Amino acid sequence: GTPVKEIEVSAKKYEFTPAEIEVPVNTLLRLHLKATDKEHGFELKSVKDSCVKFKPGAPATLEFYADKAGELEFNCCKSCGMGHGKMKGKLVVK
Repeated sequence: GTPVKEIEVSAKKYEFTPAEIEVPVNTLLRLHLKATDKEHGFELKSVKDSCVKFKPGAPATLEFYADKAGELEFNCCKSCGMGHGKMKGKLVVK
């Protein structure tokens, strides 16, 4: 079967932890998203309709099949305040 990599990602104003995620190519990435202060969103920029919203006490899961090497930017897709535009990170597929 496909290797699965599970990663916990926490979101707060205005950052994701970890801000950089690395996975081997041909891996199913399962992100466990949790917000620590208010509602946030997580979206892979180049992946259409990938926005997932989650709030404190109501985590969400996003699955993404990393089938090609490269870097994908992710960002918050729920407007969360002044620093919202800077709230992003990077997914590196090797």
